[in-house]
Amino acid sequence: DSLLLTPDPLVALHGSLFYQEMFVHFEEFYQQEVVEALIQHICCGGESASSPDSPATAALVVLHELSQSTWEQLVRFSAFIITLLEYIDYMALAQVKRVMELLANMSYGFSSTDESKTK
Repeated sequence: DSLLLTPDPLVALHGSLFYQEMFVHFEEFYQQEVVEALIQHICCGGESASSPDSPATAALVVLHELSQSTWEQLVRFSAFIITLLEYIDYMALAQVKRVMELLANMSYGFSSTDESKTK
């Protein structure tokens, strides 16, 4: 958590990579814990949650990356992820866009590397 919460963007980047790797390599129970922790960072970000270098934005980036690379695994936790819509009013426009892209990726199973859906 502290790596993602740091104000240093380089350290926060490594923290987000840790979250991605944990999600990819852990079992389903621990994947749920990772998703819940990321959602908590987004929803409980406080007043600075809408800034571009906030932990909430970093957590959204992690979820967005996971939706593009491992959407098959992430879709199992859609009940948790859909709660982000309750906090849309408190997000910056860029964050709202990421949430909508995240939900669209999960809904349609689209991945930027999936050639069959881009043709």
